Amino acid sequence: KNDNVCLFFHGVAPAGLLPYIPMVRALLMGEQQKSKPQALLLFENQAISCQFHNLPTFQVLSEPDTVTGVLDILKQLRITKAHQNLTLMGHSFGSCPITWILRRRDQF
Repeated sequence: KNDNVCLFFHGVAPAGLLPYIPMVRALLMGEQQKSKPQALLLFENQAISCQFHNLPTFQVLSEPDTVTGVLDILKQLRITKAHQNLTLMGHSFGSCPITWILRRRDQF
């Protein structure tokens, strides 16, 4: 269990993940931490990115759909709790998907 994997969920922002670039850079460079993540998964939520022009209708993923989607991504990337340490990070609304994941942590 020596690989660190970080999942990040952004908050309500007009530019989605863009405001978080300095944080992402610091994480990947290992600044101010003992070990940097081996993988950093950034989850974009267009419905709260204020990018409504990209969506035919305003639609937010439900809790079950969000958790299923994250689980599917982790399975496709072969990320398992037996082999990786998983860190969940979120800002503002990004704490909601983290709560949903923690409620179903037995599935991970």
